[in-house]
Amino acid sequence: MTKWDSTFNQYEDTPDAESVQLLVKHFARNLSNRVRCIFFSDALGVKYVTAPALKRQVWNAVLAVTDEIQDIPQFRQKLLTQSNRQMLQDAYGTVPNGFRLALRKTGPFAQDADYYVRLHQHLINNPDDHRFLNGYTQIDERLIDILHTLPTPLNSFRYTHNFSSPRDVHRFNDAWILLNRSEHEDPRIWMDAAKQFNRGFSAQRIIQNKFNQARFPEPIVSHSHLKYIGAVAELQAVAKRFKNCLMDYTGSALRGDLQFYEYLCDQDPCIVSIKNDSPYGYIQGNIHGVSNEEPDFIAEVSIRRILNEQGIVEGHRMERLVKERLKNLAC
Repeated sequence: MTKWDSTFNQYEDTPDAESVQLLVKHFARNLSNRVRCIFFSDALGVKYVTAPALKRQVWNAVLAVTDEIQDIPQFRQKLLTQSNRQMLQDAYGTVPNGFRLALRKTGPFAQDADYYVRLHQHLINNPDDHRFLNGYTQIDERLIDILHTLPTPLNSFRYTHNFSSPRDVHRFNDAWILLNRSEHEDPRIWMDAAKQFNRGFSAQRIIQNKFNQARFPEPIVSHSHLKYIGAVAELQAVAKRFKNCLMDYTGSALRGDLQFYEYLCDQDPCIVSIKNDSPYGYIQGNIHGVSNEEPDFIAEVSIRRILNEQGIVEGHRMERLVKERLKNLAC
C-alpha cells in the first residue's frame, strides 16, 4: 500500500466528508469546475486532495487542455493509472524537457489553465531553457507572466529571477529603451542587457551603469580653458569633487537645457553653466567655485569674456538684443 492509498483510506473513513469538496476547491482554485467534474464524489475528492503534489499538477495540466470528455469514468481511470509522462503525452502531444520538473516546482495548488499552456509552449519554443529551472524553488503564474513580458532576447528562465513582477519588467524596458535612444524592436539593446545579466549584474545596476554612460548633447563652447562635462558619470565625479548639487541637474543636461563646463584653473577652479534660452540660443548662466562659493572676480571676468567670444552673451544682453531685433522687424 502506498502512502497515497493509506492517506486516502484515512480520509475515506472521516465522518466529516462534506469538507472534502472544500479541500478540492482549496487545492484546485480556478480549475475547481474541471476538477470536480472528474472527482465529483467525496471519495474521489479525497483521491485528488491526497495525491502527491506532482501527480495533482499533472492532472491539472491535463485538465487545462481538455475541453470535452466523452467518457468521464474512463478518462478518470487513465488519470489514476497512467504514468505522468503518458498522461502529458496524450494531452499535449509532446513532453518537452523540463515540463515535468516545472510542474514539480509549481507547488500544491492549481494555477490558471493558461499557465500550463504557456509553460508547455515556452519549453517547446525554447528547448534549452529547461537548464535554468533548477535555480527555482517555485514556478508559478507570476513567474510565467514575467517570462512572457520580457523582450525576446531576454525571454528565458535564466533572466526571470531578476524581476519580481511584470511591472518591474515594463519599468526596466522603458528605462532601457530611453537610455539607449532606441526602438523596442531593436534586438541589439536587449542582447547588450543579456550580456550584463550574464555577468551577474542586477536590473538596477544595469540601468545605473547605462545611465552613468549617457552622453549629453554636443558642446556649443570650445575653448582650451573650458572643459565640457559631457556625460552623467563625468557630472557625478565633478559634483563630488566640487562638493555641490550638480547631479540634481542631470535631467536638464540630458535634455540640453543646461550645459556645464569646468574652468581649468588651479588657483580658481569653477563650474560654469550656460542655459538654453530657446528659441534665442544659449546665454551665460552661473559660475560657482568649490562648495558653490562665489568665484574669484578675475576668474569670473575671464570666464565671461571667453563665453562672450564664443557668442554666449549674458542674459540681460540677450534680452536687449531680442528687443532690438523685434523692433527692427516691426519697422
